[in-house]
Amino acid sequence: MQHSYPFFRRIMLLPLLFALSTGWLTPTPAQAPETPVTISVTDLQSATGPVTFRFYQDQEAFLKKGKYFMRKIIRPNNKRQLSLPVLLPPGDYAVVVTQDVNDNGKLDTNFIGLPTEPYAFSNNVHPTLRPPHFEECKVAIAEAAPQVITISMKE
Repeated sequence: MQHSYPFFRRIMLLPLLFALSTGWLTPTPAQAPETPVTISVTDLQSATGPVTFRFYQDQEAFLKKGKYFMRKIIRPNNKRQLSLPVLLPPGDYAVVVTQDVNDNGKLDTNFIGLPTEPYAFSNNVHPTLRPPHFEECKVAIAEAAPQVITISMKE
């Protein structure tokens, strides 16, 4: 019976060793608390067309289809301005706002690909002959008090 006890003890340690080796028992790093941010949009062209908000976190993803950090779509409910409250982890973000005035489910463009429906960027960047850069549009979100980002849809 002396030989069965060490064997039994080794067998009982196997689940613990497995849990340690696979990371089941390693603590997850604490995430920074999210900051309440309100995106306030003014000067909407339509009081009914849905407004899409896209949040980007870096230059590589900025303005690339489907590469946004978060997307929200809301209707203005017969108003020419609206506010969107969100929770964001601290970091840099660029916000792109578009409005589907004719409510066809897409942002319409002309024959060379420029939008024919309203659009705007955080920091109210309005470049004329090129798309904006992430650095121009980025807004720093810190672990502080709630923040408000105001974006005008005026061109």
